[in-house]
Amino acid sequence: MVGKKRKRALHKDFWMEVRKSRARFISIFCIVALGVAFFSGIQASSPDMRLSGDAYYNESKLMDLKVVGTMGLTDDDIQALKELPETDTVEGAYSTDVICGETDSQKVLHVESLNKEVNHLSITEGRLPQKSGECFLDSAFASGQKYSIGDKVVIRQPGDSELLKEETYTVVGIGKSPLYISFNRGNTTVGSGEVNGFMYVVADDFDSDLYTQIYVRAHEVDKVTSYTDGYDNLADKLEDKVKGIEAERCQARYDSVVGEAQEKIEDAEKELADGKKEADEELADAKKKLDDGEQELTDGEKEYEDGKQQLADARQELEDGKKELANAKQKIADGRSQIASARQQVADGQAQIATAQKKLDEEQQQSWESMSIEDHMALYMSQGLQKKEAMKRVAADRGVTKRDIYQYLVDCKDE
Repeated sequence: MVGKKRKRALHKDFWMEVRKSRARFISIFCIVALGVAFFSGIQASSPDMRLSGDAYYNESKLMDLKVVGTMGLTDDDIQALKELPETDTVEGAYSTDVICGETDSQKVLHVESLNKEVNHLSITEGRLPQKSGECFLDSAFASGQKYSIGDKVVIRQPGDSELLKEETYTVVGIGKSPLYISFNRGNTTVGSGEVNGFMYVVADDFDSDLYTQIYVRAHEVDKVTSYTDGYDNLADKLEDKVKGIEAERCQARYDSVVGEAQEKIEDAEKELADGKKEADEELADAKKKLDDGEQELTDGEKEYEDGKQQLADARQELEDGKKELANAKQKIADGRSQIASARQQVADGQAQIATAQKKLDEEQQQSWESMSIEDHMALYMSQGLQKKEAMKRVAADRGVTKRDIYQYLVDCKDE
């Protein structure tokens, strides 16, 4: 009896509370009804959403596992992954983060190489890149930054990175990538730390022999649905198998890097040894040249001292010569003076001789004139001269011709 009264009292209190706060009760009732309806809708649409997402992933060949390595990845790593029975498609790729835009509006782009077998792009406008210098741009980024087909995208690589060969790319396509199904494009160590969009280029635009990542699709992944336990188990099994060869591949890569480094060290050591040998030879040649130079310097110094002595001797000889020359010049001057005096004396003597000769000639002429021609002729003939020669002498002495003397003698004979 007491229990029924208590139940009746509670029921009465409940309706009284409802009547007192009818608006609050109706609000709570509507909220609960909406929650139940929303939950029921989600539960009803969940299979369809999974199937739609799975169909998109299968169509675009979205990778199931991304393998990266701090020392890069090689074709040997790709081959090792292909040999795992849990893998279906394995493909290497290149990627890097770059900066585009001016200082005030810098944006970070994640640049990847085009894949042939995985991660197929959805084209909204244009086409996929076919050659170096062409790019496929994120549709959301292109819309926000006002990029269109044919526009140029100028990029800057951070630090000393030169992974990309080009710095200017022409937009030939715009669209979406299955790697980015949400608005978030990821984080980076470049720029602001947030990736603002993605860009795809041909693999030849990357200047690298090593892949930055390897994309893997699981074997028979098309037979399971995404976001289910079956897919999770398949992905976990694939990851475990890849981790199983991780140590082996890391050691192989480490050995390869060490081997390449060792080879470079050996080449450098050989180059160093060759350089040292060449340097030693050059040093020996230089030392020999230095010794020869020192000897030449010593000889030169000796020659210099000898030359100085010879120069001093020559200077002394020059001074002596100058003195001798001065003395000789003085002697010459004195000789010239004596010659001039002698010449004057000779001239005076010649003048005196000429005067005496003239006087003698005059006296001789007077003596000839006082002598008859016959006596004159007899004088020369007595000296042994012939008549003709005597006539010539007489004519000369008397200042007449020979003919005159001859005629005179003829005339005297006729008388």
